[in-house]
Amino acid sequence: MTTDITELAQSLKAAAEKATPGPWGVARDGKTLVSNQSHPIATVSDAMHRMLADGSTGKDAEFIALANPANILALVEALEKAQQHIARQEVPDGQR
Repeated sequence: MTTDITELAQSLKAAAEKATPGPWGVARDGKTLVSNQSHPIATVSDAMHRMLADGSTGKDAEFIALANPANILALVEALEKAQQHIARQEVPDGQR
């Protein structure tokens, strides 16, 4: 399966613009994501927490917290700027 990066970026951007604003973080329990230090966004279930006995649940929560709307929007903006830069470089000198 191939991924259209532009389509993916636009989907992520649309979702990020609709998401709960941040900052996002991980609650003290290490498995609940919160926004603005009070609004729960998601919780890894106790069953999932037990399944991941190696302690990676907290790392999953940290990753998800970092994949917050502001960071997604920043990545999409950087991708769009890079794509524009590449497009400018691909135009022949006589057509710039």
